[in-house]
Amino acid sequence: MLLLRACLCACLCVARRQVETPSNGFYLNKTRFPLKSVAGMTILEFCKRLYGIGFRAAFNFFSPPPIFSIVDNTKADVIGHRERLKERYLKNGAAGLQVYEVLELLLTYAIARRDVKPLAKKLLKEFKSFRGVLSAAPDELQTFGNLSQHTSILLKLVRDCSDLYLKEEVLGKETISSPQALIDYCRSAMAGLKNEYFRCLFLNTKNKVLADEIIQEGTISQAVVYPRKVIERAIYHKATALIFVHNHPSGDVKPSSEDLSLTETLKKAAAAVGIAVHDHLIVGEEGSFSFREEGLL
Repeated sequence: MLLLRACLCACLCVARRQVETPSNGFYLNKTRFPLKSVAGMTILEFCKRLYGIGFRAAFNFFSPPPIFSIVDNTKADVIGHRERLKERYLKNGAAGLQVYEVLELLLTYAIARRDVKPLAKKLLKEFKSFRGVLSAAPDELQTFGNLSQHTSILLKLVRDCSDLYLKEEVLGKETISSPQALIDYCRSAMAGLKNEYFRCLFLNTKNKVLADEIIQEGTISQAVVYPRKVIERAIYHKATALIFVHNHPSGDVKPSSEDLSLTETLKKAAAAVGIAVHDHLIVGEEGSFSFREEGLL
């Protein structure tokens, strides 16, 4: 292969640069070639004269030397596939794509000129679900998903944008639009978290959300909440009503005995200063639980 490349480059030098040779010709591989025979033949004919008809097969099979423009058919195929994926998305939305295709399309905006379908499938397998991929921390995506920091930031940004959108749907209005909208926001923000978090929504007399705060971060199985801290924040925001939300990392949203006891304690503490408790929501991968809807408040 190296010999073929060397011959081809030498021939190009003769053809392009009009290299001067002795009048009686020149020798290559112990074969004498008159100057006029080189001038009267194409590069391919000259090479065939040297190595026989087999050179054409070698020339067509192996990649050419750098002096030729190289056409990368693989990249062309990848670009074509990406365009078709975009067209399907524009026509039918995410509902018209498989889950791995949605993630694949997202990855194309961070990883250029590469087939990312295998990577999308690998991430879904590693993190169990699409939600799992978007909920993973950037360092986890880089370690277990073998992603660059640039790509891992994009995935986290998409998740945060989704949370912000749902948050504005709930908190950006005069009143909470619906219990389901609140649940969707809380599930999006908390369902995939690895540890328990206890948050509180502070409302005014018109049920407008004044603030949304994380009161306590706990472990994988519990978050210790101090009623005094909750009431202090409620007074600070001049709230007249509260909604408590916490997540269960296990996915099971059934309240524990500790959840029931804490809710009752917080309800009494709030009532002592004239603040109502509208609901306590538990969210997880498997759904949500409302103390109000279940008659526990």
